[in-house]
Amino acid sequence: TNPQIIGGPGGDACKSIVNIGQQVLVSGIYQQNISLGTNTFSSAGASDIYFAAYNDQGQNLFSSAIGNAQNNDLNSVCSDSFGNFYLSGTYSGQLQIGNNQLNSNLVTNFIAKFNNNGQLIWAKQFNPKGIVHVLDMQVSPDGQFLWISGDYNDSLRFDTNALFCQNTYNLFVLKLESANGEAQWIK
Repeated sequence: TNPQIIGGPGGDACKSIVNIGQQVLVSGIYQQNISLGTNTFSSAGASDIYFAAYNDQGQNLFSSAIGNAQNNDLNSVCSDSFGNFYLSGTYSGQLQIGNNQLNSNLVTNFIAKFNNNGQLIWAKQFNPKGIVHVLDMQVSPDGQFLWISGDYNDSLRFDTNALFCQNTYNLFVLKLESANGEAQWIK
């Protein structure tokens, strides 16, 4: 087979590799533009997020990019036993993910669920008054819930659930329904 170059002229980084069914999902950040399979994506700002799936022969099955005019970063990636995958990243301003538009005046985190063909199922955002970092995500063994951990300062809101910081930084654990991204609770 012919080798494929993944990347472009700017700074590119692979930040995660996870299995999604019989495929492997590669994801990270890029600057300027990036070639993934037969697709080339141009960065809308300083850095954008990419993801691409490959089969066991190394053929690109799908690829996509997420970004806006601000600096975007990939925080965490996980998958479930059904081949769905979840991305968490940072952004500020307006961010379009599929048909969902997220808005934030502060740097915040989004969480998005995609099916095994790379199509968006849902996207949600944190609404902090300070800083929030998503550090890890895991799907429950039965695939019903998505667990998210991280830290924050000041206050943190997700859907109708809120936390208020008692120290410089506090930790949080968030439980979401994986089907629709609805928050069960945040602690």
